Amino acid sequence: MNTPKAFSLTLLLTVLTAGCGGGGGGGGVDEGVTLEPLVIDQDNAMLVTAAVVDAVAIAQDLGSVGVDDPVVPAAAATNDVNALPPTFFEFIDGQLDRFQLLQAPAADFHIAAIEIPPTTEECAISGTMTISATIVDETGTFISPGDTLNISLNDCNDGDGEVANGSMAIVVVEGVDFNFTPPYDFTFDITLTNFSSTEIASGETFTGNGDLTLREAVTADALFIETEIAGTKLTVTEPGESLALKDYWVRGTLDLALGDAYTADSRGRDDCCATLESTVLGGTVDFHNTQPFEGVGDNFPYTGVLLITGAVAPSGIGNSSVELTALDEFCVDLLIDENGDGAGDVGITTTWESLPTGIPEDCVL
Repeated sequence: MNTPKAFSLTLLLTVLTAGCGGGGGGGGVDEGVTLEPLVIDQDNAMLVTAAVVDAVAIAQDLGSVGVDDPVVPAAAATNDVNALPPTFFEFIDGQLDRFQLLQAPAADFHIAAIEIPPTTEECAISGTMTISATIVDETGTFISPGDTLNISLNDCNDGDGEVANGSMAIVVVEGVDFNFTPPYDFTFDITLTNFSSTEIASGETFTGNGDLTLREAVTADALFIETEIAGTKLTVTEPGESLALKDYWVRGTLDLALGDAYTADSRGRDDCCATLESTVLGGTVDFHNTQPFEGVGDNFPYTGVLLITGAVAPSGIGNSSVELTALDEFCVDLLIDENGDGAGDVGITTTWESLPTGIPEDCVL
């Protein structure tokens, strides 16, 4: 299909809009609020662990672009993140006619570089979407590194149950076939500014601010999918809860040939650890996987280790921490270092599902 590249960029936009505006899970930290490192103990260890697992699931949902199956299964999230719908291609289908208006304005598409001025289009139900772009090389049908795309949404309702507002800027780092036909490998730098999605039925609003670098690779047979998402700071906001990921890197894989086997890994973007700020927890913690999670289908991971480090313990010896070890798809071990001496002081064996409750459940191995 020999589609002008200006059109291909707008298709890229629809995928990213669906991925970031799909709603759900987590909140954002007010820029005026300063949160301090949190002391981890046996009273809060389960809640802290659940918050980090959810934050990683949110990041991986944002990274699950262009595929019907999310890289991280629904069960890997311990709260309502698992309600996020796979709306990527549904959103594209509803936008094809609209975005044809944004094809390159010149009759000769072999232009070294073009600017697409801001163009405002009506959304399917109500509201508007304004798009502008810079295309570095208009020769061919592939997106090129350096291409940029800007979108501004004003109460945009496309009939998917969400109303979107705010803006998004996208820079192509590595090119990709415009319609995500496997095999492909793309990388984008994305900046969100008050980018929000309100679920019409509930009135709940998800708001995102910050930066992220998004990579996805799919094999020729479309059976193996790899995603990475990284950034310096990404904040998300919902009523009653707020969080921010700082200096984060999250990677996931999905192998459809092996019964939807998946992996999930996390660390800092430039060093060992990412940081989670949470107003619900009332503080910050650092985290990274010392062993990637592995699981199958919609089940929780059956193996993997996640280390979460908090503030210096009251003893002053060192930092408090909790280490989660997946025992199987139902059970986990939590080893809590309350005095910061590097050795576990309290051990809890409980279920994955009980983590957000803060109350251990008996687990049969």
